[in-house]
Amino acid sequence: LKEDGEFMQTYLGVRMFFVGADSFEQELLAAKPVLTPAAYEELSLSFSLRENIDEQVHQMAKAMTKTEPWIRLNLALSFDDETSQQDLLYRYYRTLPLGDSLAAAQNTGQIALAQDLVFEGLQKNEKSVPLYDQMRQLHNEYADYFLMESGYLDRTGISQTFSELHNSYYLARGYSFEAEAFIGSNVINDAEVFKSMPGTSTAWGIGVKKRFARGFYQFDMGVKESADRYNYFSFHYNTDVSRRLSVELFVDKGSKADESVYLLVGGYKDRIGLQTRYSLLESSQIGVYLENAEFSSDDGAYIGSGISGRLDFTYLQRSAYPDISITPYYTFGDYSEDKSSRGVIEPMLNFPDTDVISEDFWYAGVDLSYGMENRYNYVRVWRPFFSLSPYYNGRQAKYNYGFSAGIGGELFGQDNLSLVVEYSESVGGTSDQLWKTSFRYKILY
Repeated sequence: LKEDGEFMQTYLGVRMFFVGADSFEQELLAAKPVLTPAAYEELSLSFSLRENIDEQVHQMAKAMTKTEPWIRLNLALSFDDETSQQDLLYRYYRTLPLGDSLAAAQNTGQIALAQDLVFEGLQKNEKSVPLYDQMRQLHNEYADYFLMESGYLDRTGISQTFSELHNSYYLARGYSFEAEAFIGSNVINDAEVFKSMPGTSTAWGIGVKKRFARGFYQFDMGVKESADRYNYFSFHYNTDVSRRLSVELFVDKGSKADESVYLLVGGYKDRIGLQTRYSLLESSQIGVYLENAEFSSDDGAYIGSGISGRLDFTYLQRSAYPDISITPYYTFGDYSEDKSSRGVIEPMLNFPDTDVISEDFWYAGVDLSYGMENRYNYVRVWRPFFSLSPYYNGRQAKYNYGFSAGIGGELFGQDNLSLVVEYSESVGGTSDQLWKTSFRYKILY
């Protein structure tokens, strides 16, 4: 059999997946006399592609009189040659490997083609987990969707019934139209915290999101009204600097401020935030977030400023359900308050020396999560999820904890409904306890 060229080609094509690189290279070289030149070149290329030896593959392909389309596409993906990717997809996508075709379609902005490829692949193999995950990723990133979250929040001083709505409609060439709304009904639950409070809080806004090969940017603007009416603007930029490093920038004028209950119903913040994440391995990453903010009452009176941040390390123990992650973290806030004027917040206070902004704080703890894909993303099966967050509260020199738990899954098809209960013993630099019960529904259309 070792003298049979066709047998050796088939044998070595399978053998490369079960032996080390050095052993395979020796066997391939020994079989060269019985292999045809084309078979030897194809096996050499396949092995180099498997070992991710891009430069070697490139040189070998240049020396070949005829290179197979799948080899040329793999090289185009390795060297970020989008022109070649687009050309090869146009001419050969029916015969190219599905995984590479999907990657090329996404890289070149052909999202409709990528969705068609995934759909066709699932028709042939409906139990394929990688294809299902790819379809879910495409839907989450590019599909039109409507999202609603409604529930009840109970925090020291305030009880709020709320509904938050968001709709994303894909236009063309990576652009989508975004619309959002928030409606909240507020009630005082502790007369020592609030003397008075606006009965309703609302927000209405629109925006435009632009997706590109390595990320997206988004502009939003709108009107908010609670203790007073004001306009808000926001800019969000997200990019993958490299395969390992991603960066997010947040610039907001009139952003929601929940550092205290007074800011929640009577104030806002202008902020600049920077989030970076570096992947050490596919299962672990380091995250750093820093934010500089200025706080104002709803009528524009300056209240103070602050710097806050978080350092964490996330280890994803497994990605399929139950997805399990462990995240040790350190977070802090350092604030400076100007008590000369509180604007429309002043009439809400029982005592003139009340701190409207959070006190300085730092926490060190760990987030443990289980099955959170079922809380946020399109999944087909109803399953439970939960998270537990024990931490040391440096401001109060004691241990606290928070948790969330619920169940989520598909309701009608192409959608996700999750029911959640959340609790936290301490919120930021306050002593507030927080209970929140809500349902979250997202439908793709």
